[in-house]
Amino acid sequence: MGIRGRAVLASVVIVLLVAGGTAVAVVTTVGSWVYSVARSQAQDQFLQEAKQIQQDRPFGPGRIIASPDMTIVVDGHITRLGSAKSADLTQDVRSANHTDLQVLRRTRGPYRILFGTQVTVNGPPGSDGVKVQLYSVRPLLGVHDKIVSVIKVVGICLAAGVLLGAAVAAWLSRYIVRPLRRIDDAAGRASDGDSTVRLQPQGTPELERLVESFNGLMDTHEHSLQQSRRFAADVSHELRTPLAALLPAGEVLQEESGEMSPDAREAAGLLNTEIQNLARLVEDLIEISRHDSRQAILALSDTDLVALTYDVLDHRGWRETVTVRSNRPEVVATIDRRRIELVIANLVGNAVTHGRPPITVELTAASDGVLLTVTNAGEQIPPEVQERLFDRFYKVATARTRTQGSGLGLALTLENVRAHHGTIEVRSDDSATTFRVELPWSAPTERD
Repeated sequence: MGIRGRAVLASVVIVLLVAGGTAVAVVTTVGSWVYSVARSQAQDQFLQEAKQIQQDRPFGPGRIIASPDMTIVVDGHITRLGSAKSADLTQDVRSANHTDLQVLRRTRGPYRILFGTQVTVNGPPGSDGVKVQLYSVRPLLGVHDKIVSVIKVVGICLAAGVLLGAAVAAWLSRYIVRPLRRIDDAAGRASDGDSTVRLQPQGTPELERLVESFNGLMDTHEHSLQQSRRFAADVSHELRTPLAALLPAGEVLQEESGEMSPDAREAAGLLNTEIQNLARLVEDLIEISRHDSRQAILALSDTDLVALTYDVLDHRGWRETVTVRSNRPEVVATIDRRRIELVIANLVGNAVTHGRPPITVELTAASDGVLLTVTNAGEQIPPEVQERLFDRFYKVATARTRTQGSGLGLALTLENVRAHHGTIEVRSDDSATTFRVELPWSAPTERD
């Protein structure tokens, strides 16, 4: 769960705890108040009826006029049975009820109260009167409905509070997460190689420090990267002059090797090969530096990619090894012929060198561009290696010698494809490895 989800969940839990506790307190308090009011009203009504009997002072208990639910007890005997039954009139209840108009109160089930009191009525002539105990079990009318109504209102308020809290938490978390997402996007772009990415001020002190640290880190990284690129460009240009002299010298040695001793012939061949490798490395470095400085200008022309592919295979002696397929006899696109030739040569060369037959180059003309795929039946490339295949100077096998490549071929391939506003990716499994290049029908005249 992300930060936003956790913030909303935490807010909902807090609102539930606070509002739930408040709701319980409100229901308990209001319920007690409603219960107390209803009980007092029932008690007042009972006492009023008892006072009326006391004031009337009828001659004898038999002449008492009372409500039908009134139970009358005289000298421990029930003379009239009302709502208070014999089981309600326990010994402790009767013994506690011995004072005129003093109300005895006992609970008898949910929302039912037993009331009792004593009154004095007229007795035989010359007596002080007869003590009569009055009992009645009265329901607390409306208490349950009122408490249920309170619970409903509190429940609605609680639900509204939870929804409001969740909405506020979602808004606040969005406010918090939005700059974090921008930072995450910037970090992702930086990890993809964009050294120019910077963050704008976020307006929050805590995030401001993070933004400053990130921008400072990217400034340092870009400065270091520029120095490295400048160094590589300077070194490669400085090497061009001595290489310009070494290349013809190596060719002369190779031509004269037939008159040399076997050891000298082998040394001359090795020297010429290494000079050629160094020359290719320098040219690759110069080409990379052009892309880095955004000086790689495309020389666009309408080119048949099918014919260009066959030219690459013929020039390098791969015609018998590689199969070419196309859904059209001609696939003409506006491209930089030299750079796309390098793309095809690098991809096919990798398949020939590191893969296994059958090797297939397939060109597919679509409505939005051209799809170029190079497939071989070599071993599967591990996912962690696929992520770094287009890195500069990266080699899959650490045991490869310098004659097997500088590690710049696929990096240059990526740059040349990007220069055409195209994309390149690799897919590899147990059965085959495929490089997919997608190119638009017409490359832009300027790089973005």
